[in-house]
Amino acid sequence: MAVLLVAGMMVSGGCASSSPTGPTTTTATTDPASSFCQALKQASGADLALTSKAAWDLRLALTAALVALAPPAQQANAQVYLQLVADRVKLASQYNYVSVQQLPEDVRNKFIADHQSQQAQSNIFIDYATTTCNMG
Repeated sequence: MAVLLVAGMMVSGGCASSSPTGPTTTTATTDPASSFCQALKQASGADLALTSKAAWDLRLALTAALVALAPPAQQANAQVYLQLVADRVKLASQYNYVSVQQLPEDVRNKFIADHQSQQAQSNIFIDYATTTCNMG
């Protein structure tokens, strides 16, 4: 049930302009030093033991920061991922923030079943992020 963000791919887009010597084209890339990739590294590298309100609040804050930096083409998937993390925080709060493994099996299984489509959409964003930032 825990989600770890990881993957990597170069995204480029062209931009044309004119100069005295003729048209030029520049390519914008999302490299591992970008703000988005830095936020991904923070969210992935936090290595939080999600067994306290503070740890879950930090996980949610790091995820929100990452989602805020997601490109427009990924915003829908990113927002679903953020909501999924928020739903996990709510679930954890109902069980005194025990680890995912310590949740009652029926509760964990119901959460997974109830959130399958959100997880699938979140995985698209996670795959994009990890690929873009060469973390796969």
